[in-house]
Amino acid sequence: MIMFITRCIFLHLYTKQRINNSSYAQREYLIVGGLFYVVLGGVLSTICLYMYRFGGSQNYSKTIMLIIATLGFVKIISSIVGLVRSRNLKNPLIMYLKSLNVIDGLLAIVITQYAILSTQHAPNASTSTGIFGLVIGLIILLIGVFILIKNIKNKDLTI
Repeated sequence: MIMFITRCIFLHLYTKQRINNSSYAQREYLIVGGLFYVVLGGVLSTICLYMYRFGGSQNYSKTIMLIIATLGFVKIISSIVGLVRSRNLKNPLIMYLKSLNVIDGLLAIVITQYAILSTQHAPNASTSTGIFGLVIGLIILLIGVFILIKNIKNKDLTI
């Protein structure tokens, strides 16, 4: 839900920027993006910590597991390709939206891992997936903090 709201906000900002044909407030967009990264990383870390501590395994059929795995890998591959293709645009809004797709792909890989381990009836499926998701959540959170620190250092910034 947080990713959906974030995408809607940044698509709206990008549409306004494109209609007005201006590059106003680029740094402010990066700060808002950094804040959303911190929130998204914090929520993902909390959910995965809960999964690590209290999670139980689900029973998926092999067909469902293959569908989840296929979707997960397609999402991560397409998001990386989109991010690489957009690197020359030099627009923080586009780069942020594309990086959200990469985060979405990483979340799909976490879900894929859980589905595969649950299908194989691994005893530690929720524990290992919780740790993996927690690490990804903390990395997202640290990236958000880095973006915030880097962009707030500029004294000419008005929010």
